[in-house]
Amino acid sequence: MAKNNKMNNQFDIGDFVIVKTQTIKRRSNKKVTWIDSNYSKPRLGRVVGLCRRFDGDIEGGAYDDYYENCNEGYLYHTKENILYVIKLGWFNKPIYVRLENMRLAKLDEIKDLPMLFTNVLPWSEESRNSLREDIKNAPRDKTGRFIKL
Repeated sequence: MAKNNKMNNQFDIGDFVIVKTQTIKRRSNKKVTWIDSNYSKPRLGRVVGLCRRFDGDIEGGAYDDYYENCNEGYLYHTKENILYVIKLGWFNKPIYVRLENMRLAKLDEIKDLPMLFTNVLPWSEESRNSLREDIKNAPRDKTGRFIKL
């Protein structure tokens, strides 16, 4: 009898989750590993999929100077990682998260996902006020359009 390899899915697509760390790919020389990277604070995200990513060693793959004689390499995998695909905003690139690094969001924690998640605002309020003053003093014509200098 064949072994049942069906994965035990705890989260469904569309579930809101709180994410503590993301899993990123590290490649050094001819070794590929998936490691966890912590966030400074937990983030709200939405499950959009489930995938498998592999750790292992890259075998072969030699090129000469002019790419005439190339031998394509392949990944000899040593470990399988089951990762959830999470989006932090509707237009953001998805991130990969292990099951143990996330939890189901409570009802009072769920708000609609932003269109684009940003971690920090690019300008401080003081800088924004300074730019507003500068643009008020810029030369304009009689209809209010800016004059090219």
